[in-house]
Amino acid sequence: MLEFLPDKVFIPEPFDFKEIVAELYEVFERDIKLGNLKYKGIRVIYDDRKIDSQYEEGFWHVIERGKNIRTLDLKRAKRLPWVKPLITFSDDPRLLKWTENSIDGKGRLEEVTYIYYEEESYLVILKDKRRGFYLATAYYVVGYNRQWYREKYEKAQKKGPGC
Repeated sequence: MLEFLPDKVFIPEPFDFKEIVAELYEVFERDIKLGNLKYKGIRVIYDDRKIDSQYEEGFWHVIERGKNIRTLDLKRAKRLPWVKPLITFSDDPRLLKWTENSIDGKGRLEEVTYIYYEEESYLVILKDKRRGFYLATAYYVVGYNRQWYREKYEKAQKKGPGC
């Protein structure tokens, strides 16, 4: 494991949902909300809307999975303390990092940066916005997606230097 990564959050089985979410939120608040998080010297922002919850949408996006019905993703949640150091140390050569252009939900071109810790199958996704880099999500990559992200990285490298 990379020396700059903290330990994962310990989540016992069985666990109390409210307690573990509160513990995870402390990490989110420390590292992302109040952590002066920056990428390339520019602040990292997140979805700070609160919809039917006391917690921001950006928090849920780094601990849950699913589109219409979201569920706590333990592999994603345990690695929440890795988000800040992976962004902070994204130039580490042991990480795969690349940028792609994409079309957002409103049909606009956007630049998306991927920071992939391939050894531990963990991915952080940032989008370049006017107000800063937007933390879109971070998650544990499973199954065939590991190869898919490796191929995306290799394709981006052929196009030219990454970030």
